[in-house]
Amino acid sequence: MDLLSILNNDRIRFAGIATGIDTDAIINGITRIQQNRINLLKQRQDNIIAKKNAIANLKTYLQDLQNKANELARPLASAFDSKTAVSSDPDIVTVNVRQSAQPGQFKITAIQTAQNHIIASNALSDPNTIIKQGSLTIRVGEQEKTIIIDNSNNTLQNIVHTINNVFNNLQATIFYDPQSQGYRIMLSANETGTRNSISITNNLNSGDGSSINFVERILQESRDAIIKLGTGPDAINVISETNIIDNIIPGLSLTITKSDPDKQVDINVNYDIQVLIDKLNDFFASYNQIITYIRQNIGYDHENKKSGTLSSVPEVYQIVDNIRDVFIKQINGIDQAINNLSQYGITYTNDGQILLNESDLKSWLSKNGEDAIKKMQQLFGITGSSDSNNIVFRFASYYTKPGTYTAEIIAPAQRAVLTAQSSISDINTIDNDNNQLSLRIDNITFDITIPSGSYTKEEIVNTISQTINNKLVNSNSRATINLTSDDKIQIISNRYGMTSRVSILGGTALNTLGFTGNESATGTDTIGRFIIDNATIESAYGNGQVLIGAEGNQHTDGLQIVSYATAPSEAHITVQHGLAAKLFLTIDKFVNISNGRLNKIIDELNNQINTIDKDIVRQNEILLLRRDNLLKRFIAMENQVNNLKALQSQIASIMFNSVINYK
Repeated sequence: MDLLSILNNDRIRFAGIATGIDTDAIINGITRIQQNRINLLKQRQDNIIAKKNAIANLKTYLQDLQNKANELARPLASAFDSKTAVSSDPDIVTVNVRQSAQPGQFKITAIQTAQNHIIASNALSDPNTIIKQGSLTIRVGEQEKTIIIDNSNNTLQNIVHTINNVFNNLQATIFYDPQSQGYRIMLSANETGTRNSISITNNLNSGDGSSINFVERILQESRDAIIKLGTGPDAINVISETNIIDNIIPGLSLTITKSDPDKQVDINVNYDIQVLIDKLNDFFASYNQIITYIRQNIGYDHENKKSGTLSSVPEVYQIVDNIRDVFIKQINGIDQAINNLSQYGITYTNDGQILLNESDLKSWLSKNGEDAIKKMQQLFGITGSSDSNNIVFRFASYYTKPGTYTAEIIAPAQRAVLTAQSSISDINTIDNDNNQLSLRIDNITFDITIPSGSYTKEEIVNTISQTINNKLVNSNSRATINLTSDDKIQIISNRYGMTSRVSILGGTALNTLGFTGNESATGTDTIGRFIIDNATIESAYGNGQVLIGAEGNQHTDGLQIVSYATAPSEAHITVQHGLAAKLFLTIDKFVNISNGRLNKIIDELNNQINTIDKDIVRQNEILLLRRDNLLKRFIAMENQVNNLKALQSQIASIMFNSVINYK
């Protein structure tokens, strides 16, 4: 290692040995201006980082407020749609509620619960008893399978294993019956309802084994659940395969836990006021957090004599002004009496925060009834209305501008309608040779089995209708089956639009029912458009009965209406933005990921931080080069001094020797 490298080592402090000069102090003094420049850059960078972090925190708070505003503003599934449902006797009927449920009281009587089919065989002395051989055909609901019993599996235990390996909707077990002092096979359907009954064709009749009767005992009859909806002579009996009934009252799922034909159960559905109050409190708390944070970061710190971190950011003041304007200005297009926030228990404090008095709000809601919720939703959310009962408002996005627009339905949506090729007979006999039909309703493909028997035209249509819709009971699809004037079976999907489909795929019942197996039908979507000020046309597309404003429309982007019209028609649709919706859009100008103002500021500050980083690196390099240069010069000076001292010593020595010699 050379001398310069040693001297440049930070662990070694160089001072003039020959000259006695403190070279390290001199170098630090000479380079102090350069070091101060670096220190100032770092200080400036720290200030920019602090500003960037403060803006990032503000952005996070704004995004939180935007999310809270969205929970109040969105036209579907908002806090104003929250419901609560209570059963007067949950031991009989329990209830789950969705936001789509409508407030009201429903009277339910549980006539009977659904139960699965359970049968038992005759009792045999031992689980390993040898059984006669042959075939065993078991049908459970729509599933029918035949199993072969031979000398490899003809014991009680092996028959149980074979059945369980073949069926997924049936459970076979062996149990000991102490009364008969023997072992029985018990067959239990996994699903409830009469449609899932167990039927057996027993052809185990060969060989020397014991005979077995699988249906000697019916331990439990298959049964559908039956509830009565309403009271009096016009009450409706509702039949369900299961004890969960969720397709009768929109938005409600009822579970029948036990029957009591003599007791009426009240199901009360109301708006969930507490959920709404909690959401409002969260909304105002988020708003207050922003006001407090901004005040702390723009004020002057008298103790430290410096301005707040965000005091030099104009956008921060714009945020405060814009947000306060949303709350101060009245919402156009709604009853001006609704605009008065104080009537809801909402007040401002002297320091600009907003408080919600829960007691006052509950009092106002109680005084004004269910209509109060709709009024508050108008004040806060995105709402809409129509002047037609056939064309109704469904949804509007934040990009849908408030205003009144004409919805023009050019062609209403249509359902899929499939008509058989041939007429059916007056009397139709169904047996095992012509009882199967494969078909598709919407996106569901399935097979049906028509019960054997002799049917009139009307009877077979009703039977097919019940059988098809039983298959669809757990889906969102339904079908209507009619008989045309010329006695042809007609199957109509109850869904509208391109997803409405009916297809006949095959089956042994084709000829009897007048089908060929190649029939197919598809519905059509609504065709229409929106008109602004009776002049400007904005495009729209259909999805079933829903007409949706195209993305990018200046006024109707995201606007959705539902058309129940059966002929071309039009309606006037009015869209309104409440204060939560306006606040969402106001905040979006600052936090939007693509063009939000705060994002741009953060990007600019990051660029400044990176630029200063590069400047600091450059200044440090200059400083190190200058220190190295100074060190080299001081080393050279020390060498010169050392050389002079050596020369001085030589001269002194020569002179001393000369004097001695002279004497």
